[in-house]
Amino acid sequence: MMESLRKNNRRNSRLAVLTISICLISGAQALTLPELLQAASENHPTIQAARQGVNAATEDVTVARRQYWPTPSALVESGAPNRLQTPTQLLRVEQTIWDFGLTDANVQVAERAADIAGAALESQRQTISLQLIEAWGTLLSSYGRIRVAEAMLKRLQMHEAMMMRRVSGELSTRVDLDLVRSRILQGQVELTQAQTGVQLSITRLQNLTGMAELEARLTPPPAMPSRNAMDGQFRLLGQTDWETAANRQPTVLRADEELKQGRERINAKIAQSRPQIYARFDQAVNGQRDSAVYLGLRYSPGAGFSNLAEESALAARALALEQVAEAARIDARQSLDLDRNNLRDAGLRAQSLDAAVMGAQRVFESYERQFTAGRKTWIDLMNAVREVAQNAYSLVDANAAQAAALYRLQLRVNPASVDLQVVQDSGPRHRRRAYPGHTGARRRPDHQAACKGRRCRQNRAVACHA
Repeated sequence: MMESLRKNNRRNSRLAVLTISICLISGAQALTLPELLQAASENHPTIQAARQGVNAATEDVTVARRQYWPTPSALVESGAPNRLQTPTQLLRVEQTIWDFGLTDANVQVAERAADIAGAALESQRQTISLQLIEAWGTLLSSYGRIRVAEAMLKRLQMHEAMMMRRVSGELSTRVDLDLVRSRILQGQVELTQAQTGVQLSITRLQNLTGMAELEARLTPPPAMPSRNAMDGQFRLLGQTDWETAANRQPTVLRADEELKQGRERINAKIAQSRPQIYARFDQAVNGQRDSAVYLGLRYSPGAGFSNLAEESALAARALALEQVAEAARIDARQSLDLDRNNLRDAGLRAQSLDAAVMGAQRVFESYERQFTAGRKTWIDLMNAVREVAQNAYSLVDANAAQAAALYRLQLRVNPASVDLQVVQDSGPRHRRRAYPGHTGARRRPDHQAACKGRRCRQNRAVACHA
C-alpha cells in the first residue's frame, strides 16, 4: 500500500510539473478575479436574459411615447338595410387633445419599468458575482489546504524513513511504523479532498463564466491575499456611508422603482376615469371623396364604474410595495453588516491562528528533540505534527474567508473596486513561517546572507521564502 502511495505521489508531482512547464512555455498569464467577474457578466445566461429584458423595456418606453402622435386608421363599413349599397371606405386620423395626463402617466409607467429592468440586471449581475466570489474563496482555501497537506506528507515521510531505520535497528517497535504510515494515509485523504475541492471550484467557475479549461488558465494557482493589505482595505471601507451604500443596492433600487411605478399606475388609472377630448379627420376614398373634421368628447368609466375600484386596488398595492421596499432596505443593511462582521471575525481568527501555528510548530520542534533524547513518545511526536497541520488548515480557511468577505463587501459598495491586485501581498516579509498558510516566511540558508540587513530585492516570495 505504501509503495502504491509513493507511486501516486510521484505521478501527481510529474503532472504538476508538466502543467507548470506548459504554462511557462506558453507565457500565459493566470486569470484574476476581475477577469472572471467580467467574463461572468458577459457570458452568463441569466445576465444575458436580464440584458434583453432591459432592451425590451426600452422599446416599451418608445411605444408609450408614440401615444403622443396621431393615430391613423383605414375603415371599410357596410350595413343594413341596403346591403347592395357600396361599402364606406375612408381614411381616419385621430389626435388626442387632452386626456388629463393619461399619456404622461403611461410614459412614466414605461420608464419606471425600464428602470426596474435595469435594476434587475444589476441584481442578477451582483448575484452571479457573489456566487463567483464564493467559488473563488473556496478555490483559495482548497489550494492552501493542498500546500498544507503536501508539507505535512513530506514531514511524515521523513519521519517514516527515520522510523524504518529505528525499527531495523530494533530501537522502536513495528507499531510506531504503523502509526506514522496511518498518519500518511490520513494526510493523503486530506490531500485528495483538497484536490477535489479545487476541481469542484474550477467547475463552478467555468459554469459561471462560460470559460473552458480554467484549470490550465489558473496556473500558477492564485496566491492568498496578504492579511495586512486586507486589513488596510477594510480600514478604507470604514469611511463608507453604509446607509447610502444600502440604498444603492440593486434590490433596494428595484423595490424603489417598483413603488414609483405603482404610484404612476394609480395616476394613470385616475386619468383613465376622466373624459378625453380628441379631434378626428375622415377622408372618404370612394364615392364623392368627402372629408370631415370632428371635435369630440369620450368618457368611459368602465363596466359598473370599475375604474374607481381599480384605483382602490392599485392604492393598496402601492402600500404593499412600500413595505417591500423597506424590507429590501433592511435586507441590504443586514448583508452589509454580515459581510463586515465576517471580515472582522475572520481577521481576528486568522490572527489568533497565526500565533497558534507558531506555537504548535515550536511544540513540535521541542517534541522532536525530546523524542531523540528519549523523553517523549512517538505518539506524542505524531500528535504534534497533527496539531501543526490542523492549525494550518484552520488558518488557511480563515484567510480565505477573510478574502471572500472583503470581495463581497467591495462588490456591494463599489463593484469596480473588486480587484485581486489591490489586496495582493506586496512582497516578502522576513518572519519565520511554521507551515504553508502562515503569513510569515522562513528564509532559506542560501538566501539568508543576501537578504540580511537590507530589503530583499527579489520579488519572489515563493522562491526565496517558501
